[in-house]
Amino acid sequence: MLHKELLERSSCKRPNKRSFKHPFKVMTVYAVILGIFTTSFIPGNLTKASQVSISSTDAYENRFLELWGELHNSENGYFSPQGIPYHSIETMIVEAPDYGHVTTSEAMSYYMWLEAMYGKFTGDFTGFDKAWDTAETYLIPTEKDQPEASMSKYNAGKPATYAPEWELPSNYPAKLDSGAAVGVDPINSDLVSTYGTSTIYGMHWLLDVDNWYGFGSRGDGVSTPSYINTFQRGKEESTWETIPQPCWDQLKYGGKNGYLDLFTGDNSYSAQFKYTDAPDADSRAVQATYWAAQWAKENGTDIGAYKNKASKMGDYLRYAMFDKYFRKIGASSSAGTGYDSAHYLLSWYYAWGGGINTNWAWKIGSSHNHFGYQNPMAAWILSQDQEFKPASKNGASDWSKSLNRQLEFYQWLQSSEGAIAGGASNSKNGRYETWPAGTATFYGMGYEENPVYADPGSNTWFGFQAWSMQRVAEYYYKTGDTKAKALLDKWVSWVKTVVKLNADGTFEIPSNISWSGQPDTWTGTYTGNKGLHVIVNSYGTDLGVAGSLSNALLYYSKASGDDDSRVIAKELLDRMWKLYRDDKGLAAPESRTDYSRLFEQEIYVPQGWTGTMPNGDVIKSGIKFLDIRSKYKNDPDYKRVEEAYKNDKDPVFYYHRFWAQCDIAIANGVYSILFGDGSTPVNNSAIAPVSAAFDRNTGSQKDIKVTLTPNGNQFTGIKEGSTYLSEGKDYTLSGNEVTLLKSYLAAKATGDFKLTFDFDKGADPVLTVTISDTTASGTVTPAAATFDKAKDKQADVAVTLDKAGHTLLGINLGDRALSSGTDYTLSGNTVTLLKTPLASLQAGAYKVVFDLSEGNDPVLTLTVTDSSVAQGSLKLQMFNGNTSAQTNGISPKLKLFNTGDKSIGLSDVKIRYYYTIDGEKTQNFWCDWSTAGSGNVTSTFVKLPQAKTGADYYLEIGFTQEAGELLPGQAIEVQARFSKSDWSNYTQTGDYSFSSTGTGYADWNNITGYVSNSLKWGVEP
Repeated sequence: MLHKELLERSSCKRPNKRSFKHPFKVMTVYAVILGIFTTSFIPGNLTKASQVSISSTDAYENRFLELWGELHNSENGYFSPQGIPYHSIETMIVEAPDYGHVTTSEAMSYYMWLEAMYGKFTGDFTGFDKAWDTAETYLIPTEKDQPEASMSKYNAGKPATYAPEWELPSNYPAKLDSGAAVGVDPINSDLVSTYGTSTIYGMHWLLDVDNWYGFGSRGDGVSTPSYINTFQRGKEESTWETIPQPCWDQLKYGGKNGYLDLFTGDNSYSAQFKYTDAPDADSRAVQATYWAAQWAKENGTDIGAYKNKASKMGDYLRYAMFDKYFRKIGASSSAGTGYDSAHYLLSWYYAWGGGINTNWAWKIGSSHNHFGYQNPMAAWILSQDQEFKPASKNGASDWSKSLNRQLEFYQWLQSSEGAIAGGASNSKNGRYETWPAGTATFYGMGYEENPVYADPGSNTWFGFQAWSMQRVAEYYYKTGDTKAKALLDKWVSWVKTVVKLNADGTFEIPSNISWSGQPDTWTGTYTGNKGLHVIVNSYGTDLGVAGSLSNALLYYSKASGDDDSRVIAKELLDRMWKLYRDDKGLAAPESRTDYSRLFEQEIYVPQGWTGTMPNGDVIKSGIKFLDIRSKYKNDPDYKRVEEAYKNDKDPVFYYHRFWAQCDIAIANGVYSILFGDGSTPVNNSAIAPVSAAFDRNTGSQKDIKVTLTPNGNQFTGIKEGSTYLSEGKDYTLSGNEVTLLKSYLAAKATGDFKLTFDFDKGADPVLTVTISDTTASGTVTPAAATFDKAKDKQADVAVTLDKAGHTLLGINLGDRALSSGTDYTLSGNTVTLLKTPLASLQAGAYKVVFDLSEGNDPVLTLTVTDSSVAQGSLKLQMFNGNTSAQTNGISPKLKLFNTGDKSIGLSDVKIRYYYTIDGEKTQNFWCDWSTAGSGNVTSTFVKLPQAKTGADYYLEIGFTQEAGELLPGQAIEVQARFSKSDWSNYTQTGDYSFSSTGTGYADWNNITGYVSNSLKWGVEP
């Protein structure tokens, strides 16, 4: 979203003769801040002057610290008084932000990345903490900005009312259509139960830092900063054609309906709030926080709660994985019913809003997917790193699917030359129209050369190549994933042909690129896309993009051993520094051919529509860009722009964009981290294969052989988690071949596990081993049986056991081993469970496990009843709304069925949930919702007289007389939550009633149900 309006920049060079010299060129500098001025207008992490000095002999580390100092020098003006980074120092700048002192979530995510790297070099991570705190204070809407009273009324069964998208601003307002198909939101309940709130934890993309437009915070007109938005009217709406509007629209500014009826057509309008998230910025924040955590560990510190904040942001970022109106992917005329609306990509946005004075809310995803927004590094972090896996039930698994889908997306879009083409949409023209015959598809979504916007085309800017592939390269560096390597091998080969390192010491990188053809329809394998091609139309010296490109090449070089990539990156960094270093950072000349639109561009306003901006600028049909931004006439650079326009010339600017300065600084830092001061590069080692399978079936067990490619490093061992395997016992080593022994592998449980091959230098490659077991398993017939405790109905329970040739080692009922001759008899293949010991069991369901020497153990489900006691048959289903190992709130979701033929008075029913309290405290209970009425649900916390495995307490849920009766065949739901009074954590893993799997109701025997104190369901611990 940041680069809605990135236009081609001039390739002219700045004169070599400069009227200034940078002070760092003539002074020794230390890697610490020497002093912080405490004047009221200087944020706590800014210095009054360039006071950061450096003692390292590493030129690239020094460059990073120099630029960090420039960015934090209050005289340079990169930050607002509140410590918010501006989009640029210069205010006269029109691109995605239409004023330099607004900012974007993009800039905020770069701020986090910058401060993470500063911590790497200095051990001081307070700046990183400050960056996150600033984002949380100003970029992530607080509860006041998105009131819980409204957000809690969101209906996940109807997330939003459909409105079509149109190509031209003149097609707007787009009329709302309440009859159009809208699917269900499948992640809302998961997020609400996990975090205990209906509000969204994501950064809004655009912030008027100085309140230049005058909307103010929550419409007060005066406070700073204020949330604003611009783009609202189709893919042809350039920055020059937007009408800035407040995110908190109280109908105070604009026209009689505020700004709302410029964009959507409705019968009536009400005051509302609305926010838009830029997914690439939020994912970059996750990426930056991951590195901060890694580098903090190296320095013996921990960034603490900020890992949880990044994980939480990633959890909500999943909304970007869904179609705009939650319609089915590849069948977009139909409403989705769940995850069939998930494309699992990072789309162009997600958005949400609701009523200010009335309680209602909406959410949308996005149907449009641009390759430039993908971030496989963030997907890997959120799906694989235990410290960053989201707390929600499905968060980590959703990100794991997204990781694979993103990599496929890059493969599908890789051109014949190697560059990555545009993207795909689930909604042709934003109206779910039918794709033309012959359109290439990706999981049913149609190919788009320039997804999202067209003025200019969204994939004509080379910067997306650098930005996006940097993330792929970083991911490859960390994991050695062969898919990522194949993508990068081809992409880097193309980059090498289009980067110009001129003999006179200058450089040029692509600026504007264009496309022809389309990819082949995706079938799961990259075809080479012989019909998809890229052309470089123009070159320039976009310094931020050059920094990001260098960053990508450096990670690729380190991981692959391709030293040519390192050399190109080093040349770009060195030449930028020599040619374009100035007293505020780095800046190259930009000839703005588009600034004539400041005076000429008409902004579409419907005939007859009138209103005003907060400063009194009139909004009406026929206005120009400048007419509703008259404050630009007071800008220090306005006169020279006006003069250039009058003389038919293009004004030239030296812009200092915050993100670009960060990209350059970070790339120099990456060079230092990966390669030091130009010394002999350390290359990563590799293994082949990176995945393998092992069958525990005795007849199929085979050793796994792995070939090492040390790349000059020394192999030091293999780790499973933090534990080293034992050479000779678990594996053998012969030359560069490792043999994982089948005796070691046979002891592993079925499923995936990872082994890290440890080398003394570089990133350690990882082998993923999938354990299966095709051993024939025994069976028991029948698989379920019933025993009635009533004295006149007691009978032995006989079953037939097929041992499949294995040995019966024993029989267990729950966690108790049964005794042959006392509890059961065995005659041939017949096992008889004796009625006398069975009669001592309480009513409920039990698992009888037949322990065989090999294969899966057969299980008999034994239901014990007692027809002599109170009547009534129950069944209980459950899932946990919060499945994180550590949580300050346990959230059982319960469904109670009457499976009998007579009504049951709910006041006679009790349900027990067993758990460990993990620190004795008073506890509180909430019923969030129940079909019996939340006020009719009661609770009691009971401490067990003697602790059991997984339980020293139980929560007993009951019902008042007002709850009424439960009729035969009917069911009620109870969504409950309980916490300790001091909000300290429970450890759920191991709790008797806790279920770590499942996102919906399922039979669960580890909770118990009673009628008139008689156990009717479940097994007590």
